[in-house]
Amino acid sequence: MKKKVIIIGVVTFIMLVIALYFTFIYYPTCEGLACFNGKLESCSKTHFLNDAADGVWNYKIKGKSGKSCEIYVEFLQAKVGEVEVANLEGKSMVCFTPLGTLISPQSDLKNCHGILKEEMQNLIIKKMHSYLMDNLGAVQDGLMGI
Repeated sequence: MKKKVIIIGVVTFIMLVIALYFTFIYYPTCEGLACFNGKLESCSKTHFLNDAADGVWNYKIKGKSGKSCEIYVEFLQAKVGEVEVANLEGKSMVCFTPLGTLISPQSDLKNCHGILKEEMQNLIIKKMHSYLMDNLGAVQDGLMGI
């Protein structure tokens, strides 16, 4: 009788550990963009490594958070661009997209939080400043016509 109770207890414990693992730790991996887009639209947990033209992005869909889908985004490697883009490597952020939508998580930075967002915004501001300084005459002429 004691052996039976111990065996049932051990089996129950193992089943609980397996259930917790698949619920909180395990993320199935998507091999292609079509798979990732399907998981993003349904906001299903998954992991996806996107080898895009600009660089390598790591995405982990965490699941639903209220009326949004929570996605961890990490920029792993820059492929093109200036040195400033390479400084984004290894930085991450968490983005929230509306449920049922199919948009790139980093396409709307106002819905993201983290170091990667801040660094991307700094890079955009630096590029805008540089553009304005290089084209100050043209911008001033355009403003005079208003």
